Amino acid sequence: MSLAECVRFALENNPSTRAAWMAAQAAASNVGVKKSAFYPTVTVGGSTSVSDSGNLDRRENAVGWGVTGRFSVGYLLFDGGSREGQLEGAQADLRAADFRHQTTLIEVAFSVQEAWYVLQGALWYQDTVVDLVGQAETQLRLASARYEVGVARKYDVVQAEARLAEARRLEVVAQSQIRQAQGQLARVMGLDARTHVPVMKRSEGDFQPSVGDIDGFMERALSLRPEIGEAKARVERALADAKVADSGRYPSISVDGTLAGSYDTRSDFSVPWSEGVGISMPLFQGYKVTYDRRRTEFAEKQAREELKNQVDQVLFEVWAAHVQVGDSFASIEATQKVVEAAEASVTLAEENYKQGLGTIVEVFTAQAELASAKLNLVQSKLDWFLAVARLERAVGAAVSGVANREVP
Repeated sequence: MSLAECVRFALENNPSTRAAWMAAQAAASNVGVKKSAFYPTVTVGGSTSVSDSGNLDRRENAVGWGVTGRFSVGYLLFDGGSREGQLEGAQADLRAADFRHQTTLIEVAFSVQEAWYVLQGALWYQDTVVDLVGQAETQLRLASARYEVGVARKYDVVQAEARLAEARRLEVVAQSQIRQAQGQLARVMGLDARTHVPVMKRSEGDFQPSVGDIDGFMERALSLRPEIGEAKARVERALADAKVADSGRYPSISVDGTLAGSYDTRSDFSVPWSEGVGISMPLFQGYKVTYDRRRTEFAEKQAREELKNQVDQVLFEVWAAHVQVGDSFASIEATQKVVEAAEASVTLAEENYKQGLGTIVEVFTAQAELASAKLNLVQSKLDWFLAVARLERAVGAAVSGVANREVP
């Protein structure tokens, strides 16, 4: 599977994405609930009964059977803006839920991207270790051959065997890292950690000191990051709550009408009806409205501060990731030079040993330095890919123009 295929699979199967989608659907349903307050209420009901008039002489029919039906319509004309405020609050909640859903999608995609590159790094590490094992086996054969013809000591053979054992230990470490990376990738894709995910192995790639202008990335992040949209929606929710709190200062006016019908075996059929207008004016509620209004004012201020903090956090994340891209590229360049110097040192040490001018310890010391440099180079390359992935997460979109790099 390519990186893009892993991301698509995760977005469809990770429980977090489904949970966020269900939360957005619930918020959308709540908007419908709040809209219902703008419609009239219509009720219909009925009853049947049997009764006794209590007439003891029974000269009249004392027991009667009756049925009653009722149809009522009511409508709230004015409530000081409470309905509008509640609807606006529900709509703000829906926008916030939608932004949280988008955030979840980005988080899942980034988690897959990070796990995918960590797995690639583990595979690169294994390739390097395989080369080290091959070198150690060659040195063991050389030391054994020289010992057999009497130009080397048994100590050289023992040292070569120790060197090979260490290389094989690194091979075990590499396999362990691959298993752990495989499990993490499967987990973020919504699978059991024991599931083996076959991934497309890619080359270590070309690298760039920079992937774009940081000012442009910051501007894009401010317009793309859903966390900022969610913070803005919370401000809108606070404003809507303030409107609901203010509505407590105003009267509510409603109209209603009722049409009823009743029939009893002891009386005539009757159809009473009524209509009216109701007004309710709050006079004193224990300062509830005052404190509600104060609460919403502080909630609005809090939401605005949280929005500002979210903007600052996004800008910092973009800056930190951008700096890390440059730093990891510098680390690649520096480590590459160390590798080149270590390779030259190994070549020289091996030639000296073959000619009897050097010891096996010098060869192994040079090889150890080369092995360390190569493994550090693998880590530096992985750090660069992860830094670009973090920059994409900070921006909220793929970074274009990165050479030889798959973008999901």
